[in-house]
Amino acid sequence: ARALGYKSTKSISNLFTQYEDEFSQGMTMVIESVTNGINGSTRRMKVRVFSLRGAHLIAMFARTPVAKEFRRWVLDILDREVGYAGSDRLPTKFHQRVMLYLNENGQVKDTYPLTEDQVVMSFDAFVSYFRKKGWIVAPRDEVAKGIMGAIQVLS
Repeated sequence: ARALGYKSTKSISNLFTQYEDEFSQGMTMVIESVTNGINGSTRRMKVRVFSLRGAHLIAMFARTPVAKEFRRWVLDILDREVGYAGSDRLPTKFHQRVMLYLNENGQVKDTYPLTEDQVVMSFDAFVSYFRKKGWIVAPRDEVAKGIMGAIQVLS
């Protein structure tokens, strides 16, 4: 719900209920979750989860600025896939880049908006990117050892 700009998960439930006939059985399911309650008791909750395809479909029905941007992004991807130049693309006034924090189950735990100059990538992607640009990316200790070895050879 937060990733799409909704304050409550009830908004997602309402969207699903309204368009339930468009979801296949593999796109969503209700699971029972056991959580810690008060005074060491446990509490059982039923939670609806969506597959990646189901989450994309929810985003197609959502009516938030983030969902609107998502739909434009999907159209751009489709244009790219079919090799369409897309001269009739609508100008985008709103653009939000968001980093998602996921829990161990892959559910969105929190979101963090990114500014235009911020980049998020894995460590491996970071190293690969800079190596392709001609940078030497190595641990400081290895570089120091290499330099010291070269100095000893030269002296």
